[in-house]
Amino acid sequence: MMKLFIFCKSSTKRAHSLLSNGILILLLLLGVTISAQSIDGKTNDYTLAAKVDTTTDSDGDGIPDYLDVDDDNDGILDTVECPDVILQLPAFDLSGGEPHSFYIPAGDLGIIIDIYELDNSFRLNINGIPLSNQEIQFSTGNGLIQNVRFADGTMYEIGAPQIWTIHGTPSNPMIRINISQEGSVSMYGSKTSNGPLYPLQLFNGAVFNTIALSPNVNSVMVVQQVDGPTYIKGAGSSKRTGFCDPDGDGISNQLDLDSDNDGCLDAMEGGAEIDLSQLVNAGGVVSVGTGSIAHNKNLCAGNDCVSTSGSGRGLPRFATPPTGYSNTTGQSIGSSQNPTGCSVLATHEIGISGPKHIIYPNPAYDEFFVENIDKSKGKMKIELFDRSGRLILSETRDTTKTAVSTKGLEKGVYMVHIIQGDKKQTEKLIVK
Repeated sequence: MMKLFIFCKSSTKRAHSLLSNGILILLLLLGVTISAQSIDGKTNDYTLAAKVDTTTDSDGDGIPDYLDVDDDNDGILDTVECPDVILQLPAFDLSGGEPHSFYIPAGDLGIIIDIYELDNSFRLNINGIPLSNQEIQFSTGNGLIQNVRFADGTMYEIGAPQIWTIHGTPSNPMIRINISQEGSVSMYGSKTSNGPLYPLQLFNGAVFNTIALSPNVNSVMVVQQVDGPTYIKGAGSSKRTGFCDPDGDGISNQLDLDSDNDGCLDAMEGGAEIDLSQLVNAGGVVSVGTGSIAHNKNLCAGNDCVSTSGSGRGLPRFATPPTGYSNTTGQSIGSSQNPTGCSVLATHEIGISGPKHIIYPNPAYDEFFVENIDKSKGKMKIELFDRSGRLILSETRDTTKTAVSTKGLEKGVYMVHIIQGDKKQTEKLIVK
C-alpha cells in the first residue's frame, strides 16, 4: 500500500523536530516536496518523508493495490470481499473558538473527520498543513464570505437550511471530510439533520491543500473564527483495509483466490455466470492459499483486460459481460465465502435453443459420449476440468459420436465444457 510520512519545511535529508501550533512532530525527511497555502495566503513548501509506494501490484494487472478496486482480479470488489475498517476516536466538543488538538492513528486508506454540530465555520491543520487556504465558512451573516457550497450549486442558507440548524450523529454526521492516503481532500455535507451526505466544493478563492499523512499518527488542530455563538462537535477516524480470513490460510479475502478453501475459485463462485473457459492463470503473487486444491486462476493476468481509469479501476472487464457481471461493479459475492458447496459445479448453457447435448453414461467408468450433436454447426470442442478449474483434456472432433476416454482419471466430479458454433454448455460428470 502507499506510504506517506509526516513532512517538514526542508530541502535536505535529515531528522528534524518542528513545533507546529504547539504540537511536536518528529520528522524523517527524504526530499520529496509539495506546496500548500496557509490561512494568510502564503505558499509554503513541505518535504515528505517518503515517496508514494506504487510498487505493490498483487494481481500483476499494472494497477497498484492502493488504486485497484479488485486486488485479486476475481471480479468481486475488494470492499465486497472484505469491508474497510473505520477506527473512530473519542469525540471533541468545543465552543467559543477554543483551539483543540487531537491525534488520529494512521490508516492505509486515509483518515476521516466527521462533524456532528457546527456554528458556523472551522479550519483544520493536519500534520502542520492547513486543510484549506481559507477558513471554511458556511454562513453569509455579519459580512462573512461564504466559501463552501454543494456540488449542485445550492448553499447553506440558499437552497439548504442554516448550518447551525442541522444536527448529526456519529453514524450520520452532518459534515464528513475524507483525506485519502495520497493526500487529496473531499468533503460532504447534509441538507437535513441525520440526512444523506452530498458532495461539497470550495469557491470564492478557497481551495483544499494536499495533506501529507503520517504512517504512524496524524496530528490535527481545530480552530474557529468567533462570530456570535461558535461551536463544533465531531470526531476523527482512521480508515483501514479490512483483514478477513474465514478459511484461516493467512490471506485476506480480497487477495485470496479461494476465500473459503472449498477447492472452488472465487471467480467461479461469484454471482455472475462466469464460464470455465474465461479463467486464466493468475498473474502477480495472488494465490488460493494453503489448503485449497484449486489452481491459481482468475479473470485477468495483465493490464489489457482490466479497467485502467474511473471508479472500476483494476476491475476485470469483458467485451460482453456475462449475466450478473458489470464492468464497473463486477459481480456479487455469490457463494465464494460459503465452504459448504462449490457453485463451479453448477451447469449452464449459453446460446442453446435446440436439444441440449447429453453426456452419458454418467457416472462414467472408462469413457463417456456426447449426444445431440448439431451437424450443421461443424466441429465440436470438448474440454474436461477438475473441480479446481484445472484443464484435464481438450479435444476437437467432427460431428461423429466418438467416446471420450476417462481412463487414468481419479474418481470424482469433473466438468465437461462443450463448445460448438455459438453454443456453449457445461455439464457435471462423475467418474467412478
